[in-house]
Amino acid sequence: KQKEYAHTIYMSGADLLKMIDEILDLSKVDAGKMEINSETVPIEEWQTFVNQNFKPLANSKQVALHVHVDNDVPDSVVTDGYRVKQILRNLLSNAFKFTSQGSVVFTVRRADPEALPGYLDRNKEYIAAAVKDTGIGIPKDKTDLIFEAFQQVDGTTSRKYGGTGLGLSISRELSRLLGGGIEVES
Repeated sequence: KQKEYAHTIYMSGADLLKMIDEILDLSKVDAGKMEINSETVPIEEWQTFVNQNFKPLANSKQVALHVHVDNDVPDSVVTDGYRVKQILRNLLSNAFKFTSQGSVVFTVRRADPEALPGYLDRNKEYIAAAVKDTGIGIPKDKTDLIFEAFQQVDGTTSRKYGGTGLGLSISRELSRLLGGGIEVES
């Protein structure tokens, strides 16, 4: 019984630390103080990150995890590798949180210039990293809500899935700081 209590305390502490980190990151973005450290990042690093961090979760939930990189994607990109991993962690964590059966698919491909958000320069080349899942989905009228800080589709006081409602908001802001964008389809 004591091990259970210790585990609960540990997990609660980890959740609290994650929430504090998310609030601090969002505050930095809002204040214009978030630092972006550009470096050459091998695309293979993203594949490894996804497999190492999410394969055990996929196995424990009995949900398939598929990772695919198109052949025409460059071997590396110049970006902030730490922040890209933060975005991927948020997107994949959400995908697994809301998927109880089926699969989660992570794909990297060249972005279609015609599908870029209007604020991006269509004369530049972009890489699209996509997370697709067979989870519960999001009602069409709630898709904008998920990118707002502290908001979740299930706004009840006894939210079934937990979380702070900060991960996707931070991911959107980080993707913009990195010169990209983030969108949702459901």
